[in-house]
Amino acid sequence: MNSEKMPKLGFGLISRSGKASDCIACGQCEAACPQHLPVIELMKEAAEILGR
Repeated sequence: MNSEKMPKLGFGLISRSGKASDCIACGQCEAACPQHLPVIELMKEAAEILGR
């Protein structure tokens, strides 16, 4: 999907941030997440859905 045509979700974070597929599953984000979210799994799902 072309990022220029993608709606600016999350206050434009998609267009300013790296791609979900760039995640290397190091676990640093999960260790730091105060909500204890499964960030690695969520990034995998986002990469599949967004194709990025």
